[in-house]
Amino acid sequence: MAMLQECRKKGVYEEVHRAILGERLPFVDQQFDHLLCIGVFQPCGPSSRSLDEFVRVVKRGGLICFTHVSYVQYRNRLTGPDEEVGFLEKRKQLEKDQAWVQVYESEEKPFTPGQDPDTLYRTHIYRRT
Repeated sequence: MAMLQECRKKGVYEEVHRAILGERLPFVDQQFDHLLCIGVFQPCGPSSRSLDEFVRVVKRGGLICFTHVSYVQYRNRLTGPDEEVGFLEKRKQLEKDQAWVQVYESEEKPFTPGQDPDTLYRTHIYRRT
């Protein structure tokens, strides 16, 4: 919350919103040209339902770029009455549903080289279809 206040104070962004990933984002369908989400998907972070919302808010043809701790993609979580698929399965399902097509997937690499070599991340880029 303090970082959002700092951004508002400095006028870094035209708009600053606070939302909970995994829940419906406070934006209309296809509002954004592109979406960038870096360093958010951690082991105890947002659910894979976030990816559905990314697709919903990005315009067709736009890019969706995100990073995640590499083992997050294999995690399955129970959220309320619905069993949720992990990140790998969700990404594959969105491709099968023709919601997006993969443009790039990095190899695993340290997010902060030299500081925590055991925490590996991947970067993904998809084009919204």
